[in-house]
Amino acid sequence: MKRAFIFSFIVAALAWSCEERFSDGEFAYSDIENNDTLLIPGAGTIGKKGIALRQSGSDWSAKVSSVKAHWHYSGTGKVSFKEPGNIDFVPMIEDSSALRKDDVEALWKMKNSGTLRYLIGFDRPDEITGADMTVSGAVALWPSLEQFEVPLGSPLCSDAEGAWMEDFMAQAGSQGLRVDYVSVQWMEGKDPEVFLSKLESIHQKYGLPIWVTSFTMSEARLSEVMPFMERVLPELESREYIFRYAWFSGEVNTPTALWDAFGGLTSRGAYYAGFHANDYISMGRDHWIDFASLVNLVVNPGFETGDLTAWDGYGIMIESEDVFSGDYAGRATITGWKSGSALNYTIPVESGGTFYISFAAKLTEEITGPEGFEGVAAVVTNGHDKQLQYFWFDPVSSTEWVTMTEQVEVPDTITSIRLAWWRARNSPELLLDDFFLAKID
Repeated sequence: MKRAFIFSFIVAALAWSCEERFSDGEFAYSDIENNDTLLIPGAGTIGKKGIALRQSGSDWSAKVSSVKAHWHYSGTGKVSFKEPGNIDFVPMIEDSSALRKDDVEALWKMKNSGTLRYLIGFDRPDEITGADMTVSGAVALWPSLEQFEVPLGSPLCSDAEGAWMEDFMAQAGSQGLRVDYVSVQWMEGKDPEVFLSKLESIHQKYGLPIWVTSFTMSEARLSEVMPFMERVLPELESREYIFRYAWFSGEVNTPTALWDAFGGLTSRGAYYAGFHANDYISMGRDHWIDFASLVNLVVNPGFETGDLTAWDGYGIMIESEDVFSGDYAGRATITGWKSGSALNYTIPVESGGTFYISFAAKLTEEITGPEGFEGVAAVVTNGHDKQLQYFWFDPVSSTEWVTMTEQVEVPDTITSIRLAWWRARNSPELLLDDFFLAKID
């Protein structure tokens, strides 16, 4: 979620420790007012074990809390007000678009409040489906990460020993740029010895501590997961060059899932939760907001008037059979020659502040195309300048109704925001319902 070094695949005078902590050595722990637990008499040090989990769905905060993680990585630079207390959220700068003015301001807000402790570099810059950056482009942007003066994890490459990463580390070293940890993700197999050998190899190659941002097992049988965890987790804790690590849970009903369909811990989840547990983490804050006290700024949020008043776009209609609640929903449908669809809503808002947004969504069919299509895109933009983006939601990809929630920091100069969804041509139809937007701060 930083020290200058001279790079020749050897790092001189590297000051690091497996007992790395917050700046004052302990959790900046919450009190009763800001926490859902009892008053904590004293807080422990930050441990290695974390959790890699997106900030999406209605219960992600409770899931983070349930595994008793010390730190949380979601692959984004946005910290949520629903982040549990007494946990270190680590932002990632996904690509160059994550360094817009409002993103940088949000990071400085975290820095000034003492909650920005670390940063992780770009997300899969060596892949077309990732950040897709040139090495020279990433190196040129690296000072934008250094400005926050916190320890930095390297770009998270699909192959930490590949040519892209080698070139980046060489250029960073020759230019005196700060890289404190080599960021690694691993989802390549189910052999624990291969995984551990890979980490050792990366450490030997660069001479830096390893930050495992996410790891899991691919194509594993259920009977193989617990032996893998029991072999790997103690090694990650005991190896001094492993700075942090985080399990990446599979979907519900898959062997690597930490949670079941009801959000409870599976046997693997219970083992992970009990392993070097953060006993000071607060309960999840999924329902932390008193919604009864908030004013929904969306007019006709559930389409219950039976029309699309206040909405605009193309290829949209009213749905009265498959709805999330009430009598109606919105449908972004296939029209004419299977063109795409768009649904937009521009809302006047009080200038500046933090806004909470939620909506229900689903696709009518499984995703089969077009190539590269991950789901329907949703974005929050400036209502006047549609190119000024504030936030991208995760793509809508489920064929079951899901509630998606986010918080958005809106600059003081903005008096309207725009919610927008785009459905690609030749893709499944999209259903939307129960919009909610309110200022919370």
